[in-house]
Amino acid sequence: MPLIQGNIAVPTGTLTGVQNVLAGRSGELLDTVLHTQFYTATLNGKVFQATTLVAGVTLPVQAGSFTGVFTIWNPLGSGVNVELIRISHAFTTVTEVVGPIALYIQTSVGAANALPTSLTALTTRPGLWGGASINPTALAQAAVYSAATFTDTVGTNMFQGPILFGPSAALSTANQPCVYDFNGNTLLGPGVLATVACFAAQTQTSSLSMHWAEWPQ
Repeated sequence: MPLIQGNIAVPTGTLTGVQNVLAGRSGELLDTVLHTQFYTATLNGKVFQATTLVAGVTLPVQAGSFTGVFTIWNPLGSGVNVELIRISHAFTTVTEVVGPIALYIQTSVGAANALPTSLTALTTRPGLWGGASINPTALAQAAVYSAATFTDTVGTNMFQGPILFGPSAALSTANQPCVYDFNGNTLLGPGVLATVACFAAQTQTSSLSMHWAEWPQ
């Protein structure tokens, strides 16, 4: 097997033929990307997305046995790990409740913890739009729901994950989208769900969008 060798040099000019991999003065390999981070995964059908319906949802306050309105669930036996990529959120009104909005995560769903009930599924789309289909759908292992009721006790069998965003004013005339990029910090294994909820219940609707990738365990 050939070794990868680094050519320590100032990157200048145009090289031709077979070259060593460029390296820095400490021997570190240097590279650049042809495409953005998730291009290849999207092209190969590993990236998926789901959004709330046009009317939006009212985010709930986290509490025992609450109903999630934007929940992603990787079921037991799926054989994949779900890599959360991004959640984007925008209020549909200028009336907001000040307080953190976070991702709440429950593990062992379908084993130690009961399956969610009263499920209303959202359509999962492929990350790659195109082809002959007008209404493309994706064959993802994980599913996203606009309604999912689960029994939980926050801090016992449901835990607060990343804080996604938080309104800083009750009234705002500039409701810009809030975007949270996970950058690999939250993976959902089989039997894990994650839902968006608040410290203080919002009173008006929001629009949310989620992107994720699925990888074999």
